[in-house]
Amino acid sequence: MKLYNLSKNKITLAAFSIIFFTIMLAIVIKSISDRNRINENIDNYKENIKIVVNSEEELPYLKVDIQKLKAKNKDVIGWLRIPSIALDMPLVQGNDNEFYLNHDIDKNKNSAGWAFIDSRNNLNHLDMNTVLYGHNLINRQFGLLKRLLDNNINNKKDFDLIQFTTEDKEMIFKICSIYIVKENNWSYTEISFEKDDRKASFIKNIKDKNIKKVFNKNNLSFGDKLLTFSTCYGSSGTNKRLVVHAKLEGIKKISKK
Repeated sequence: MKLYNLSKNKITLAAFSIIFFTIMLAIVIKSISDRNRINENIDNYKENIKIVVNSEEELPYLKVDIQKLKAKNKDVIGWLRIPSIALDMPLVQGNDNEFYLNHDIDKNKNSAGWAFIDSRNNLNHLDMNTVLYGHNLINRQFGLLKRLLDNNINNKKDFDLIQFTTEDKEMIFKICSIYIVKENNWSYTEISFEKDDRKASFIKNIKDKNIKKVFNKNNLSFGDKLLTFSTCYGSSGTNKRLVVHAKLEGIKKISKK
């Protein structure tokens, strides 16, 4: 009788083990599929537009027909390119800061989500601080931002350059600060400042927290407009965030047809 119970327990344990590993395998396969779909989505959106870097001008503005992209998804708000780390993708902006955490650019459920702009920001007039969020994925989306921490990043051409084009503006930003914070520190996501002393404190924190001296040359001033990136830093479940700040260096208004 005891032998029978022991054998039955082993069978039950084995069955649960098989079920557990089957579920885990399915999760891993789904995760890989979701991440691979990101590149497919980006390629699909690139195929529908012509992206041109205007090399004849002093600043290399990026020309993109955002209206054409909005025909596929009205939430598409702009195109982002950071040449030195091979980040090159459309950005979206939803009605909240939750939806695109687990949906792709075609609004399909996807654990990899999509990089998006804070729903509080208004790109029509540019707030003092425009905030972007994206998942820390290996060699994809904002996981690429970790490359800015490489010791030889400054050996790359235009290592601090960010090109950002919206429906009515072509903009050039230069990275001025990068650092790591704990997840309960969201002070860097403030978008506007009513009091000058709070704004001054915000700028001082950006300067003081910077951990890459190569970005110090792009010094911040009181009237600068900022682009701020936020993503997880470390292994899954981390409580750290990688933060990157860039300041506006040039802006070119696009005349509407």
